[in-house]
Amino acid sequence: MKRRDPNHAQPRVMRKRVILISVMALVGGAALTLGVLTFTSRGDTDAAAQRVSQWHGLRVYRPEPASPRWRRIEPGEDLAPRVVLLVHGLDEPGSIWDQLAPALDDAGHATLRFEYPNDQAIADSADLLDAALRRLRAHGVEHVSVVAHSMGGLVTRDALTRSSLLANAQAERASVDRVIAIGTPHAGSPWAGMRWASELREQAERLLGESHPEAEDLYRFSFDGSGEAGEDLRPGSAFLTDLNARPAPEGVVFTCLVGQMISPPEGSPADLINLARSLGDGVVPVASAQLEGCDDIVRLGANHRAMIRSLPLSAGQTPPPGIEVVLDRLSKSNSP
Repeated sequence: MKRRDPNHAQPRVMRKRVILISVMALVGGAALTLGVLTFTSRGDTDAAAQRVSQWHGLRVYRPEPASPRWRRIEPGEDLAPRVVLLVHGLDEPGSIWDQLAPALDDAGHATLRFEYPNDQAIADSADLLDAALRRLRAHGVEHVSVVAHSMGGLVTRDALTRSSLLANAQAERASVDRVIAIGTPHAGSPWAGMRWASELREQAERLLGESHPEAEDLYRFSFDGSGEAGEDLRPGSAFLTDLNARPAPEGVVFTCLVGQMISPPEGSPADLINLARSLGDGVVPVASAQLEGCDDIVRLGANHRAMIRSLPLSAGQTPPPGIEVVLDRLSKSNSP
């Protein structure tokens, strides 16, 4: 049998790679050019910014078959005295709540979600959350249970502990008495620098999820901040150092849902156990998701999103494990 010379095959492989990269570059360039032409022909950056800003703020959930599923609060509308407020994390298009929101509604909880420019500095997002709590109070809400995913837990903690936001807070904003933090990186995430990957997933999911996407939708990322949140999420950042030095907010019950993708069998070597804990939910290490001083820590065998959102191709399987925990903890909240 004639032996193949591996050196002879290398140029052929390299040519194929060059062709593939060239084709991808051409397709990507064409898509970008088309987007720019469409964008400039239909509006300007001010129009795009105005459209994107319409998604920020508070939305009220309403069950199917209502459309849209999330609506704005009407002027003068009275909301329930107690509500559940969902606060998303970094580069999140909103689909993280697709299964939790209906479950909350079925359990009788008045449910809202809070949207903010998720790439901006976390402190700026906390300012917006503070304003949202004040708005909820103006609409008759007295008590709030926050369910926060990922970075949303840090936004919530900052809004509840920063001294400059606490002046007259009790009288002017709805009172948060329970926080359920799901996969929140209280000590940061080693993946904080991978903003481009999470940004790509967010924008792709937004476009695919829109029934009639507008040209401006391609530019939402331009108005979400400049990556300051990613810097805040780095372990040891100035933001996290300051936040974790503050005392816990008074009168607030915390629950931490901690994901761990790999659970080594009993008797495994220490190195394997430490590796699994460092990997955590794939985004947040186990130690980082455990808030110091939190007495209610629940470990789940799931990745960062699968704690409350089924993975693709998992239809018909067991519901995400975090939903049951969230419903259980909310059932223990004090009645208004």
